[in-house]
Amino acid sequence: MFQQRFAPAALGLALLAATPVAIAQDYANFRLSPGFTPDPTIGTGNTGGPRLASEATGTRTTETGECSGYIDTLPDHQLDLTADFEYLSIAAITEGEASLVIFGPNAETWCFTGENPSISGFYDQGTYDVYVGNMSRDIGPRYELVITELQ
Repeated sequence: MFQQRFAPAALGLALLAATPVAIAQDYANFRLSPGFTPDPTIGTGNTGGPRLASEATGTRTTETGECSGYIDTLPDHQLDLTADFEYLSIAAITEGEASLVIFGPNAETWCFTGENPSISGFYDQGTYDVYVGNMSRDIGPRYELVITELQ
């Protein structure tokens, strides 16, 4: 079962500062297997886009939270998970409120809107499209997408 979590930006930044990570890449795609390194793996980009998250997902709410704000028409990142992950956390660290929208391989959709939104839990093997949204239409502030197996 997925959980949504959010924490103050200082906590997220402290975690990033204390953990060695790969050089962040704008709009990068990732192929990950359990035990991947570096952990966390980081992607970057700008929040937002022209499309309402609720229209893209076809719902205003999922089991993990609200589908609010605006996302891009194409995924910001694509994750190819080569095996099931007993635990994986995907978080968007940014200034202010953001939305995290994930489309899974089995027609699943998860959303969470808040400060530094995160969706954590069991992830099936497969390809995931990840969007980081902004509350205002078009391009918003920069973000770091933090992908980790650490709990």
